[in-house]
Amino acid sequence: MKWLDLIERFLLVLLSGFMIWPNAVSTSALIVLLVIRIVREPKQFRPDVSFWWLLIPVFISLIGWLLVGTPKAGGLEVKHWLIWIAALFYFKSSPFQWPFFSRAFVWTNSALALLFLFYFSALGPINEGSIGQNLRDTIDATFHIHPTYLTLIWCLTLLVLWKSFSIRIIGRVSISLLLLFMISLSGGKMPLVAMTITAITFLIVESGQSSLKKFAYTFIGLLGIIGLIFTPVLSERFSEITRSSTSYEKGDLLSSTDLRLGIWKCTAETVSENGIWGVGTGNSREVLDNCYRQYEQIEFFDGEYNTHNQFLHYWLTTGILGFLLFALFILALWYVGRKKGNTSLVYFILFFGLVMLTENYLCRQKGMMTFAFFVASMLYTPKSD
Repeated sequence: MKWLDLIERFLLVLLSGFMIWPNAVSTSALIVLLVIRIVREPKQFRPDVSFWWLLIPVFISLIGWLLVGTPKAGGLEVKHWLIWIAALFYFKSSPFQWPFFSRAFVWTNSALALLFLFYFSALGPINEGSIGQNLRDTIDATFHIHPTYLTLIWCLTLLVLWKSFSIRIIGRVSISLLLLFMISLSGGKMPLVAMTITAITFLIVESGQSSLKKFAYTFIGLLGIIGLIFTPVLSERFSEITRSSTSYEKGDLLSSTDLRLGIWKCTAETVSENGIWGVGTGNSREVLDNCYRQYEQIEFFDGEYNTHNQFLHYWLTTGILGFLLFALFILALWYVGRKKGNTSLVYFILFFGLVMLTENYLCRQKGMMTFAFFVASMLYTPKSD
C-alpha cells in the first residue's frame, strides 16, 4: 500500500497550502484523505467517549440554528464545522499527523510566500494614495484572500518554523526574513500582536534553553518586530489606532480600526439586549445592521461586518450558555495540551485564542481550516514537540 501512502502525503502537502488555494481544492483534498482512511482503517472511525466533547461547539451552533428556524446564513456557519469533524476523524486514524503536517506547512507556505514576493516585485512602486491600503486591496483583488488571513498564516508559519521545525540556522533565518517581509506587506495587526505574545511566552516558559540562547532569540525577535512596525504598511496600520473614534461624521473615510470600534460598540449593545438567549445562529447580521444604521456611514454596509470577536459572536448568537461552553471548550483544548505535554497545542491555542478576539475565524472556511487542521493534527499526535 505504499502508493496510498504517497497519495496521502501528496494530498497533505496540498492541504497545507489551504489558505492560498480555492476552498474547493482544499475541501476535495480533505474528502479524498478521509475516504482513504475509511478504506484503510475502518475501525478507527468508531468515536469513543473522549471524542464527543470535541463536538461541543458543533452542538452549540447547530442548536442555535435549529431553534430559530434554520436561517440560510446559519446553515453555512454550521456547515463549516463539518471541516472540524472531518479533520478529527482523519488525523485520529492517520500516521501522518503533526510532525509531517508541520513540515509540509512550513515548506509549502514559505514557497508560496516567495511566489508572492516575486509577484509584488513585478508590480513596481505604488505612488498614489495609501501604500498600506493599496497593497491590501491588491492582495484582496488578485488572490481573493483577506490580507489579515495571509498575515495569520505567515505568522503561524514563522512560529512553527522556530518551535517545531528542524533546519540549519542559515535556512531558518532566511525563511524568517522572507516571512517577516511578507507580514509587513499584508499588514494584519492582531496576528502580529498574537505572534509576539506567543513567542515571548514561549521564551519565558521554556526554561530548558540556555540564558544566552534565550537572549539571542529575544533580541532577534524584538529587532524583527520593531523593524516590522516601522515599515510603511504596518506603521500606517498601527498609527490608525491613535486616530480612531466612533464620533463619525458624514463624508469621513473610515479606517479599519474606526470600523472595528463601531462594530464592537454595536456588538456590546446587541449582546446586552440579547445576552441571555441570543438571537440564533445566522441572525447576527440582521441585528448588527440595525445598529449600524445609527452611524449613517455607508462603509458599514459595503461588506459583511460581523462581531469581529469569535467569543462575542457565540454570546450574541447562542446566549450566555453558548458563550460559556465555547470558552470552556477552548480552555479544555489548552488544558489537554498542557496535561499531555503537547506544548505545540498549548501555544497554538494561545495564539488562536488571541486572534479570535478581533476576527470571527470560525465563521469563515479558511479560518475553520486553520483551526481544524492544526488542532486535530496536534491533538492525536502522542507528543508533537
